[in-house]
Amino acid sequence: MADYEFTMPWPPSVNHWHQPCRGRIIKGSSARDYERTAVAHLKRIGISGEKIESKLSVMMVLMPPTNSRYDIDNRTKGIFDSLSASEFWVDDSQVQKLTIEKGEKIKNGMVSVYINVI
Repeated sequence: MADYEFTMPWPPSVNHWHQPCRGRIIKGSSARDYERTAVAHLKRIGISGEKIESKLSVMMVLMPPTNSRYDIDNRTKGIFDSLSASEFWVDDSQVQKLTIEKGEKIKNGMVSVYINVI
């Protein structure tokens, strides 16, 4: 059993996370939209504001909205950035272990997240 268990909305691919703008790299519009939605979701379910400072182990089960192929590692950035923005943890550098699994397709997609303090 995990110390924290919750779901997150399906995130955009990291390939669309950052975009060039006037010689700089900025967070893209889909990334900004997702982060706003995800932070609001985390507040609604009571996960924001924990400000955890400990080392953490994270497991994610990715349940995509379609049967399209995707890289398993391209979805973590949105989840981690949203957890940081909602002050669930101090910083995602606290994650010592990350396990990611592909799950079954589900309408609208989602990610099940399991976090343990280690």
